[in-house]
Amino acid sequence: MTVQGFRLKYAGVSLLVFALPALAPVPGEAAVGPVSCAVSILYKPVGSTNQLYEKQFQVAVGQKFVDDFSTTTRQHIFTATLTEKPKSVVVDIDFFSDVSTFNFVDLATSLQIYNFDRRGRAMGSHQFGTTLSAGSYTMSYELKCLKGPLSGL
Repeated sequence: MTVQGFRLKYAGVSLLVFALPALAPVPGEAAVGPVSCAVSILYKPVGSTNQLYEKQFQVAVGQKFVDDFSTTTRQHIFTATLTEKPKSVVVDIDFFSDVSTFNFVDLATSLQIYNFDRRGRAMGSHQFGTTLSAGSYTMSYELKCLKGPLSGL
C-alpha cells in the first residue's frame, strides 16, 4: 500500500493531507477467494439400494453452485452458497433427493470457517424409523471445505 501526501497552506496554517488507497473491496468483487469443498452424502434405506452422492466443487461469495442430477422420474439437486461474515465465511449446502414414489429426503447444513483457519469439516447423521420397513432409513454426510484450490482437499 502506498501513501501519498502533500502540504496545503491556508490562512497561515499548514495542513498535511494524506491520500490513502481504498481499503474496502471494489464493488462487485468478493473480499475472499473461492472455497473448495468435497461432500459425501449416503442415503441408506432398510431393504433397498443405498444411494451415494459425492461431489467436489468450488463456491464463491455471491455465486450459487448447483448440481441438478435429476432423472425423468426423480428430482435430485444439490446446491451450495458461500456467505462472508465478520471474521469468517459460511458454506451452506442443501441436498434434495426424491428417493421413492412417496418419499424424499432433504438435508441442509452449514460449515463456518474462521479467518484464522484454512479448512473446516462437518459430519452428521440422521435416522428415521417407522413400522413400515420401506420407510426406515439412515442418512449420513460429510462436508470438508478449504480456502484455496480443490487440489488441497
